[in-house]
Amino acid sequence: MKNIRILFIIFILFSTTTFASSVNIFIDSTTYTPDLKSQFIGFNKKIEIYCNWSEVEKEQRVEVKEDCYLCNLYNSINQLENRLTELRNKEKVIMDLLANLKTNENTFFKMSEQISQQLTKIEEEKSKLQNLVDLKRKKFQKLTKSEKPIFISQKCKNPIISINRKDIDVNLINSLKILSVNKNKAILEVAKILKLSNESGIDIKADEANIIFQYAQKEIRTFEFHPKVIYPETLEYFLSYGEERYVKAAVLTDRMIAESKGNRNYRIQNLYLPANGLEKKFSVKNAKINADFSLIVYPFRDKNVYRQLIFKLPFNIDTKYWDVKYKNEHFSKVYSKFNYDTNSYILFAGIDYDILVKRENLIKKRKPTGFLRNKLKIKLGYKINVSNLGKETKEIKVIDRVPISGDKRIEIADVNINNKNCKLEEKGKVSCNIQLKPQESSEIVIKYAIVFDKKLFNKEWYEELMNKY
Repeated sequence: MKNIRILFIIFILFSTTTFASSVNIFIDSTTYTPDLKSQFIGFNKKIEIYCNWSEVEKEQRVEVKEDCYLCNLYNSINQLENRLTELRNKEKVIMDLLANLKTNENTFFKMSEQISQQLTKIEEEKSKLQNLVDLKRKKFQKLTKSEKPIFISQKCKNPIISINRKDIDVNLINSLKILSVNKNKAILEVAKILKLSNESGIDIKADEANIIFQYAQKEIRTFEFHPKVIYPETLEYFLSYGEERYVKAAVLTDRMIAESKGNRNYRIQNLYLPANGLEKKFSVKNAKINADFSLIVYPFRDKNVYRQLIFKLPFNIDTKYWDVKYKNEHFSKVYSKFNYDTNSYILFAGIDYDILVKRENLIKKRKPTGFLRNKLKIKLGYKINVSNLGKETKEIKVIDRVPISGDKRIEIADVNINNKNCKLEEKGKVSCNIQLKPQESSEIVIKYAIVFDKKLFNKEWYEELMNKY
């Protein structure tokens, strides 16, 4: 009765208009109300079927006359296996004939040669048919949850079928295509796309489909306020992580439309989703937009030069991952970061392999300093080399850093950057705009020093440090 009540609630909430057929796809379940012309359901014996709010029995039969993808595949396999049976019977008859053949020696050899040729042809045909049967059966077994077609035991025009959520795959993706790039500007085609595929063994034909990114049967607990008390032993955890729980955003061309109904719910009119496992795409939103384009590298983290895009979207997205296309390149999982100050998205649309970046540390030097030589000064730095191996002039943003002090007893001093195209910004950020002609290189040398009191560390650590430098 619990399942029936859940199905009833789903039916009331998401069927605002009376339709001959409908489907509601949740994160954890799918309910399908078909407009049945016969008692045939599909190829899935694990489903639950309700008629007039009572569960009805399922029957497994041998024959199916309906026209559907799996029906045709099932009948095709049976026809091939019947042909294999005929060939095996024919082979047996010929073998029996050969065993009982009574004639003179010359006639026997002539007839046995003819029979041998027939048996070879039969064996070749059997082999081809068996390979075809194996391929079709493998595909059939992947897409079905029963070997035989399933029928309901009684007539029911609009039964409610409960399908395992894993059998209907739903995903929501963002798509971005770079149409053109002109210096530091780009034109993009962006879209939010709903993807559906069906491996339930049941063809879905619905006048209205509701795709609901929520749980139908999730347990919801009642809670009340309680104070959060910070003790000395929990202070570090609180400063690092804040609240106990961090909730992530759900991760979830064919210009078929999926209408957004708000709150991550989508509606599709006249959905046909055959149980063939193939993916169908539905456009939720799409637009052409302008973007800022640049080549950027963060050598302290990654020496690859990325194509950075910064853009604003005219619609909301439900996941930060994108499917990105640029010329002949295709990237299937590109993460975008949202900048709340500018209300813009930032993503890297692949790597420019024409730019080679190297970064190496300079030799470390140390010397005592201070009025009483009570401090230690360590000179550090690094060198960055940027080369353009391509055939076009390119401008590259190089972002690196010098450390900043988090304690008044530690000082960052003598910061020096040798390249006039670089500047030191807030929080130790080093920002460079390097323009390179083909086969041209540029070098950036950044030096700084760390000064700290010798008493800041114990004697053993200090001695180890002195041995290192």
